[in-house]
Amino acid sequence: MTYDRGYLFSAPQSMRKDFEEFTRSVETGHQYMRNGRNAEAAELLGEALALWRGDVLVDVRRGSVLDAYAVKLEEVRLSARILRLDACLGQGSDLHLIPELNALAGLHPLNETLQYQRMIALYRSGQVAEALAGYRAFYAQVMEQVGIEPSAHLRDLQSAILNSAPVLSAVATSEEIRRGVSDDEGNGGAGPATARIPSGGHLPRSPSPARWRPKAAKVILPSQASPSRGVRRITLDAAGIPLSALISEPVEAPTRAVVVAVHNSGTNADYFDGRAHPQLSLLTLGAALGYTVVAVDRPGYRLSATQLPHGLGLLDQGAALRAALDDFSSRFATGCGFFLLAHSYGGNVALAAAADHTPPGLLGLDISGCGHEYAVDPHEVSVLLDRGRSAKNWGPLSLYPPGTFSGARSRAEDMPARERAELASRPGLFRSVAPRVRVPVRLTFAEHEAWWRQDGDTLADLAAQFVAAPRVTVDRQPDAGHNISLGWAARSYHLRALAFLESCLVLRETTHAERSATVS
Repeated sequence: MTYDRGYLFSAPQSMRKDFEEFTRSVETGHQYMRNGRNAEAAELLGEALALWRGDVLVDVRRGSVLDAYAVKLEEVRLSARILRLDACLGQGSDLHLIPELNALAGLHPLNETLQYQRMIALYRSGQVAEALAGYRAFYAQVMEQVGIEPSAHLRDLQSAILNSAPVLSAVATSEEIRRGVSDDEGNGGAGPATARIPSGGHLPRSPSPARWRPKAAKVILPSQASPSRGVRRITLDAAGIPLSALISEPVEAPTRAVVVAVHNSGTNADYFDGRAHPQLSLLTLGAALGYTVVAVDRPGYRLSATQLPHGLGLLDQGAALRAALDDFSSRFATGCGFFLLAHSYGGNVALAAAADHTPPGLLGLDISGCGHEYAVDPHEVSVLLDRGRSAKNWGPLSLYPPGTFSGARSRAEDMPARERAELASRPGLFRSVAPRVRVPVRLTFAEHEAWWRQDGDTLADLAAQFVAAPRVTVDRQPDAGHNISLGWAARSYHLRALAFLESCLVLRETTHAERSATVS
């Protein structure tokens, strides 16, 4: 249309509707992500971006005004693409995002958000060297073109990658990772999950390749942290093998029973003394409710690692645990008996300890995160567990209190070689020992458990393996990842486990009463 001062272009209604629909979809997608609905957000944002075809105003002769408007529209589209990529990262989709992130980072070499996402995707896909190389290239580029260093957030991410911080393994968006990394950095600067490198935490101006090996940047950290109040360290004799352990005992009354906690691969007894929040520790909760709790470092971990540098096989670990319980009962009050509470690989050890030669006074077993059919290729388990990077150990970051990952160094251990060699055969070992367990068993799977199959038929078959057990219960723990005892759900899970212990005590008393009545 012609006006006295020039021309007015009237955009078609369909064009205005497309942009309005795009804007609404982006806002809705953002809201979905704030609510943790990353899959829906990714799909909606993908549909919104599909409304764009080619470059903005590509067939229109443009002056300065239209150029500025075109730049604005391209920025809006780029923001939506970044948001969609973040939603995909929040689903654990890392490897297939790398080509798109590489292309976008090449088109926008100074965009720090893209660089952050790219580093996360590369790291979680096992391409650690590429993630660090990308950071070095980005650092050099911004220093040369802008004259400033990358932001503290990106520097913290680089430091976390150097130290294989557990927070990076979580299925989370880059924004959630950023908050987790910042939380770890805020817990003491060169915190447990991340360690500052030379030059006050910044990269050197002229880095040489030798300076960029992770080992050169790591801080050697103590293997033991101070336990919670009322918890102390002891040593148990497992038929000549010294096993370190944590113990907490009731103060005001004799112990009702002893809860023996058995940890997973790649961690230690500190797993059961979560200190990110006062309510997480099984040791302090159990003592407060009248139980003695002893969390044992399995053979090949902590104190016994020198004597057993390659660890022990699963069945031998079960025998060692039985010997440790014999030593414990000779030195400490055991109340009504022992109750084994075990996690993941520790669950297999607990089953092995309970099978055939059942320890005297064994009341029952409570096992979390341990099944008999992998949800992944069994031969890939060892690779997935390397350096603790697997997101399958964690699930959404929101399941864990602040400080969880900054405390990782006190509970993280190298997995002994013999234990690693048996990872693929765990399902078969489970099937071989489960039928020989003669005490009540409770198995718990977290809502976000990703290592084991949990469909109805599989769980029914799992319970059916315990042909000699007087009672078998299979439960689910809502709002929890594989590492249940480290998350917000820890107290709920521990209380459920102790309630099962109480039911085992009732069963024991009932059985004794029936036997007495039969004899009389």
